[in-house]
Amino acid sequence: FYMKAMGEELTEILGITDTVKKFEILHYTPEGSIINSDLHQHEIVVGQTLGLTSFFRIDHFPEILVPLHLIGNTAPEAGLTTITNADLYDYQPGDVVQYKIIEHAAGGPPSDNFIRYDKYTYLTREESSDNLIYTAEKTSFHADSATASIDTVELTYQKNIVIDSIPFGRPEKTEFSLMKNKRLFQEDYCGQLLWTYETDRSYLGYCAADDCWGPQDIFGLPITDRKEYVFGLGLYSSHIQYENSFQGKSVIYFDKGEYSCGEELFVGIEEVTLFEDYFEVYPNPVSSQLTVSNLKNIEGWLSIYDTQGRSVRIQKMNRGRNVIQTEFLKKGLYIIKIESPENTFQSKFVKK
Repeated sequence: FYMKAMGEELTEILGITDTVKKFEILHYTPEGSIINSDLHQHEIVVGQTLGLTSFFRIDHFPEILVPLHLIGNTAPEAGLTTITNADLYDYQPGDVVQYKIIEHAAGGPPSDNFIRYDKYTYLTREESSDNLIYTAEKTSFHADSATASIDTVELTYQKNIVIDSIPFGRPEKTEFSLMKNKRLFQEDYCGQLLWTYETDRSYLGYCAADDCWGPQDIFGLPITDRKEYVFGLGLYSSHIQYENSFQGKSVIYFDKGEYSCGEELFVGIEEVTLFEDYFEVYPNPVSSQLTVSNLKNIEGWLSIYDTQGRSVRIQKMNRGRNVIQTEFLKKGLYIIKIESPENTFQSKFVKK
């Protein structure tokens, strides 16, 4: 390994203008051939104000070569220094998140053993100095069910609740404790890099005589308690296991408008014929006037239902553009159903 001085410059890092010195790492074999490792041509950046902002992991160097970058600083404060509810539970109207929930208790009744799917479609967002308040349509069904329940729910998160501070602190030295191993990293979700915060809780005890942590006998099988949070998606996965019981929750599909990931699951039957192949609906969300373009001139009837299954409008489906006045509709999610002699088509839109 060689380090090459690259000079000094004035640059902006984490919103702070700083004078930095730059160095470049070069990785060669003893014979002088380039090794294209993760550290070859990686920059080391040292600022007068922020100190090291681009560096590398040294605890297992050179066996493990990992470049690192500063993402937050406390004095002066810059970048990411805390993880809050506002970071995690950041949704916009139209966002969709679907979860798979598993509960199993050995020897328990059927009600304690199930697989359920919950989908939240976010309809509205209100923000105050303290809270994030969402209205969402919640669709739930069990794996062996032929029907789904639909409800409108309100979700409130206190914006400034600090989930964790960065850098992560060491666990307290108590006689018997749950110790959290924590990680913050960027993960690829179907081509989108998102910040991910992971915790893994372990039952450990502090042995004061040896100044160390060690496993404790909890009089049964080891407890597993892992959680993963994703910025903008909230709790992404949870895995809790103790004795012969298990609780799990994980995101299997999400749609954030600009990007989506996973595959949405539907209750009981296959989806009706793909709506988008035959019709175009815009704007969505809509305020006063919705247009349904009949791309293949399907003849039939167009119906609009609210989330309680009540019909709020029905009209003949015309060729070309069909204009629907929506001013009279309340805010929320609605279902468009188009029935022809051959097929049934279904989609959704949001009245804002």
